[in-house]
Amino acid sequence: GVTGVQTCALPISAVLPASETLSAGRYVQLGAYQSREGAEAALSRLRANGLSETVMVRRDGALHKLVAGPYAHPADAQAAQRRLRAATGIEAFVLLR
Repeated sequence: GVTGVQTCALPISAVLPASETLSAGRYVQLGAYQSREGAEAALSRLRANGLSETVMVRRDGALHKLVAGPYAHPADAQAAQRRLRAATGIEAFVLLR
């Protein structure tokens, strides 16, 4: 038989693993995108430019965000924010969830 693309009626949040969503914590955000593909493409560009900090794509509501963290202490998040700004030129900011 012919195999086609299967459609799924579940909301996106139901099919994404829990680790893909932004959990409570303190993060440094580098960007927010409407599509996961856009966020992944931006992350690939950052890595291609030599980004060594661990940055992930996480879903937060309707957006897909590029974040580092979570960080336990405000000082850790602020230090990461400075490193990421210096490494990327992006106006990264601390995000509390």
